[in-house]
Amino acid sequence: MVSLGQSAKWKTWNAIMDAHTCVPCRIRNGKIYEILELILEEPPLHIQCRCRIIFVETIIAGSATNNGHD
Repeated sequence: MVSLGQSAKWKTWNAIMDAHTCVPCRIRNGKIYEILELILEEPPLHIQCRCRIIFVETIIAGSATNNGHD
């Protein structure tokens, strides 16, 4: 079983991607920043913005393999 954690070093722009997502939010989706990096335009970018900044998910070492091997 894979164990997930949160990065202490990285954060990412997370947008809800559908037909209502605007171009500026689409462009920023998935962009990764260092945790202390200043983001000049943080969400929400506009009135109906559904974006957020989240910690990058990490896989805890040894949890993605069978008994720490393979």
